[in-house]
Amino acid sequence: MIQHAGISADKLQVWNAAVLSALNKPDKIGRLSAICDGVKNTIDICFAAVFVLHRRSAPTCIFDEVEDDGSLSDYVDFAYLLDPIYDRFLAGTLPTNCLMRDSAPDDFFSSEYYQKYYGQLGIQDEFYFNMIMDADTVIHITLTRVNNQTPFTPMDLDTLRALEPVVKWVVDDYWQDFAQPHKDSAGEKQKEHDAVTQAFETFGASVLTARERQIVQLMLKGFSDKSTARILEISPGTVRNHKKSIFGKLDVTSQGQVFGLFLDALAASSSNADIT
Repeated sequence: MIQHAGISADKLQVWNAAVLSALNKPDKIGRLSAICDGVKNTIDICFAAVFVLHRRSAPTCIFDEVEDDGSLSDYVDFAYLLDPIYDRFLAGTLPTNCLMRDSAPDDFFSSEYYQKYYGQLGIQDEFYFNMIMDADTVIHITLTRVNNQTPFTPMDLDTLRALEPVVKWVVDDYWQDFAQPHKDSAGEKQKEHDAVTQAFETFGASVLTARERQIVQLMLKGFSDKSTARILEISPGTVRNHKKSIFGKLDVTSQGQVFGLFLDALAASSSNADIT
């Protein structure tokens, strides 16, 4: 059990009951779900999801409490390549816990990716546990507050971090039984991952220069012109000039249209990999 100055006696009682409930679950998926419910009820969270992130394959969904309208399927098939958490995972810069707002690029919340895959959920704030299983695998737990809730406060964050050791123990216990099935599944999906990664890296290659493709990739991930300029060591004005050229070559007038073309290319590559 856990005691912490940021948790009231009532909340501590809720958490302790959740831990006992989780430990009494006969199956480890049920145990993982129960401990997530305990975190939700202790810290006032609307819904949770748990994914396995693989370095050389698409993420695997263990469970997601959000009703799938097709966005989850898109995410695990190809759209994960634009996700800031997956991007930081690949870069080796993913912290063991973080807020979405501290982990995303500076224009992410106005990006077409965010509007399509997050916007309809009415997200107020998101907190993540990122449990490293090995060099190629992270279990990523998403804890979401929606618009009728307040953003996470510093005390909320202290409390979540205080709960983390128990959550990590349950995750490690789950992984002992399910590591190999997840790795087998990741291996089976590597071909699809390779196909969508190639589509991402070569999008527009028939008409765009290598520099323009770099700018498109950063733009679609939610980096502003200023951030893109800093990353590529060029001026913001040069970035804007490149974007004008990109729009002309792709025969579009907005980033939204570029995003649509990009998703079509990723979806086609994923479908082609499935049937070859």
